[in-house]
Amino acid sequence: MGMAEDPERGQGSGQGLDTLDLVVLADDTELFREILADVLQTRDLALNVHKCADGYEAISAIKQYRETGERPDLIVLDVYMPLLDGLEVAEAVRRAEDATPSLARSPILFVTIKPVDREFREKIKSWQPAAHFHKGAAFSQQAVAERVSQVIEKLLAQQS
Repeated sequence: MGMAEDPERGQGSGQGLDTLDLVVLADDTELFREILADVLQTRDLALNVHKCADGYEAISAIKQYRETGERPDLIVLDVYMPLLDGLEVAEAVRRAEDATPSLARSPILFVTIKPVDREFREKIKSWQPAAHFHKGAAFSQQAVAERVSQVIEKLLAQQS
């Protein structure tokens, strides 16, 4: 898909971010999933947010988009989902992307409630473009909006 071309929506959040056409968001916490999707859309960071309740749904959605020649402009993954966690999803996504070099890698934003360790940071480096976002124990919409906008801006700058 790519960045939005619509001049009315072309500058997401007022911070110089282009509006993303498609974000795939996987988080098993429904409240956080809804807050983050709302933040992405109301701040004009994303036109379309495909919400997934688990890692299997995320892989299925990403696969369907890629089969039609589309690629998510951003993949947001909860690190600690049951059944198939965000790290396992990222591993599967990167394997599929590396097997199809004609399709560029989608940036991945990992969200976590727990502190990240050195091993996790090393994994993120190997999966560039990638970053992490600590959602904290209490996630108000305003706090999430401000923090996630900053992290997405840095993440997308990795592609430039």
